[in-house]
Amino acid sequence: MADRKALVSALLFAGSTLCFFFPFVAVSCGGVEALTLTGQQLATGTTLSQPQPFGPPQKQHINADPFAAIAGMCAIAGTALSLTGRKMASGCAAAAIVGSVSLLVMKSHFDSELQSQAGGMAQANYQTGYTLALVLLAAGSIWNIFLFLQNKHTTDAEMGEQRAQTS
Repeated sequence: MADRKALVSALLFAGSTLCFFFPFVAVSCGGVEALTLTGQQLATGTTLSQPQPFGPPQKQHINADPFAAIAGMCAIAGTALSLTGRKMASGCAAAAIVGSVSLLVMKSHFDSELQSQAGGMAQANYQTGYTLALVLLAAGSIWNIFLFLQNKHTTDAEMGEQRAQTS
């Protein structure tokens, strides 16, 4: 039973890691979608090639967002920690909380950056990858807090039994 509980945690983190390869944000200008970025592109940076009506395509470099990178690393770290079993539930919970908060800060930062660069003409629409990654990380934090409290309760009960036996 304990292995299944740790497996649930690993699946939540692995799922959130996979979400970084799905579309995270679509940027539209005047109702026309200009570009779509995955979580991986946001976390590592990318160069996009935008076709032009006349001439060669225009290249646009998008810098890595540190908050997306932190969230991605937290998802990967949570997966690795979950595979060690329930004893690392507190570390998994911390990774999930930091990852969730990082995604929220990334969204706020991206929105403000987009508004300042586009003068209010562009709009960011957050896609399924972002939403699922956030939900899975939040679920991972709740699940691992539950596992941590359950482990603590079990450990406290075992210590009480050992004291009773030695008395």
